[in-house]
Amino acid sequence: MDGLDEVYDQQSRKGIVERINQFVEQFPTNKFVITSRIAGYHEVQLSDRFTEFTIEDMDSEQVERFLYRWCPTIEKIQQPEAGEEQWQKK
Repeated sequence: MDGLDEVYDQQSRKGIVERINQFVEQFPTNKFVITSRIAGYHEVQLSDRFTEFTIEDMDSEQVERFLYRWCPTIEKIQQPEAGEEQWQKK
C-alpha cells in the first residue's frame, strides 16, 4: 500500500492505520509493505508487526549506476524479441 502520508486528516489516517492493522492480523502469513513519507507518520504508527525503514537519497554516482542497470532491464522486459546487439546500441 502506498501513500499513507497522503491522508491529511489525522482522524482519517488513524482510522486507516487501524484498518490496516486489523487486516494484517487477519492474514498473519501474508507479507505487507506500507509506504509513507516520514512527515505525519510518527503521530499515527502501524503496529509492531511492521519494521520501519528509511530510504536515503542517492548521490549522482549511485543514480548513474542505478539507471545503467534499470534502463536495459526494462527494455529487455518490454522488447524480449530484441537481441543484445540492439540493446547495446542505445
